[in-house]
Amino acid sequence: MAEFSKLWAEEGIDVEFITADLRDLPLPKDYKSVSQARGNLKFTWIPTLENWLSHSGFGRAIALRGFTWRVLNKLVFPDACVWWARQAFKYAKENGIIEGSDIVFTSSTPYSTHLVGVMLKKYSNGGPRWVADFRDPWTTNYQYSSKRFFPFERIRDRHLENKIYNLADLIIANTNINKEEIEDEFGVSGDKISVVQNGFSLLSLDGVAPKIKPIEGRFRLGYIGGLRGDWYEGEFYNVLDLLRKNDPKKYENLDVIFAGSDEIPSNLIDDLSLREKIINLGHVERDELPPIIKSCDAFLLLLPAYASDKPLGWVPQKLYLYMAAKKPVFAIIPEGEAAAYINDLGIGKTIAPGDVEAISASLCKFIDWRMSPNSFESEFVEFSKPHLAKKLLAKMQELG
Repeated sequence: MAEFSKLWAEEGIDVEFITADLRDLPLPKDYKSVSQARGNLKFTWIPTLENWLSHSGFGRAIALRGFTWRVLNKLVFPDACVWWARQAFKYAKENGIIEGSDIVFTSSTPYSTHLVGVMLKKYSNGGPRWVADFRDPWTTNYQYSSKRFFPFERIRDRHLENKIYNLADLIIANTNINKEEIEDEFGVSGDKISVVQNGFSLLSLDGVAPKIKPIEGRFRLGYIGGLRGDWYEGEFYNVLDLLRKNDPKKYENLDVIFAGSDEIPSNLIDDLSLREKIINLGHVERDELPPIIKSCDAFLLLLPAYASDKPLGWVPQKLYLYMAAKKPVFAIIPEGEAAAYINDLGIGKTIAPGDVEAISASLCKFIDWRMSPNSFESEFVEFSKPHLAKKLLAKMQELG
């Protein structure tokens, strides 16, 4: 939301951005650059429980990362950032920010951020309007059950989520399917919910030299983002192995480029002798992406099989980056919103996970497929962050 706030400020809106104090962490350069005060955009950094513990003897004795932080998220309701939400509201209240604002905008994750809005409605009679923005769905998220193991946790989370929907003046969902799930599962009127996708930042490749020198006759398929392991990327490795057996020439002329993870967390690529097929560029900052994007002929999108008869509302952020690159996408993903975007815009080919032979055959055809030059035209612009920021600003201004 830092980039949205910057764009609102450029529209002449006074924005006070209250966020967690992450300045001591190794943040991406693009986050640091966008989170700088300028003009009518002000940033206020509120310490988190993590900040406090890191300066205590306890915090120096253990690394409050990974397992420890996950334990805290289990023990504290709704998550380990609840203390920060209370401090953020206290700061905004004591410094006149609440009373001086027309809109209070809370954005998750973490979901405890929305407690600022709940406290606003409880303690500020007739105060500013509250917009609750869900950059990721909460209990309707298809991965939610893997994070909450006990029935009372789901009951507790859904009770707070329902309270947020009832108290907020406007709810923002990040996909149409996620909006429909809120309506169906919580009985919220569709008029109270607007869809604003995560979108992409504008990207220019003019004058950018490719990071990897092009070789005539080779096809380079890029995957940008973190790697999760064989449970997530493993099917694609099996697809590559089958392509090697069924069409050795196409396999030989295919380069797979990974950018986002220092290591490839996989035993399968060694079992299948695929490590030499993959060019792993390791972790990259956003400002290092253009030469990598210029090196690729197309991009790979992966989502695991989805055990439900409902379409999947999850649209990975990397899909929006691929849109910004204006290059075709080969997507091994379940039916849902991401697949609909790709198919409706004609910017790639999609196939459901689960059938390695069918996916391998589809990849073989995709290498020879050429996208229509008109694919990235008017409809595509609707996913740009400048357009989405204006759309969201207009929705908030309608609240009065």
